[in-house]
Amino acid sequence: MAWTLQLLNDDTTLSLNDGSAYSGRAGFLAPPPPVRVAQGGANLFRHGSDIRERVYGNRSVTVTLRIHGGSQDDLIANILAVNNLIERAAEYTTTGLGSQVKLRRKWENATNQVDFHVLTGSLALGDEFGAVHSQNTTFANAVLQLTCKPFAYGAEETIENY
Repeated sequence: MAWTLQLLNDDTTLSLNDGSAYSGRAGFLAPPPPVRVAQGGANLFRHGSDIRERVYGNRSVTVTLRIHGGSQDDLIANILAVNNLIERAAEYTTTGLGSQVKLRRKWENATNQVDFHVLTGSLALGDEFGAVHSQNTTFANAVLQLTCKPFAYGAEETIENY
């Protein structure tokens, strides 16, 4: 594939765009986090009243996936694998137990990737009990909605003194 998309923690890595169990579709959305601005001081004539504090809300990331399975059991296992990682992300966020879940995005021919710390999320399958899905082993438009920390971070780099 042209780009890499992974959902991972220390124990599990799901390649969401490898073409075997998951295929990323057009529609990866990670808009800038919302900004809330607070202005310091109640009196505009006082020194320091123009100091502004910028606070960022969490980033909402949306990924549209095609989830495949060789059989109905494989399809269910692939869906549960995504849901388990989302559950682990929420558990780490609320209790600090386990390891941080990350959404890794790497563009074509890029050296470094961009990682988002996942706080929580959901996987919407649409009409999962419909007649189409009782016979087919593919969900064509599964939407993975993740709430991540406001800013992504890249690969670690070291700077040496010469």
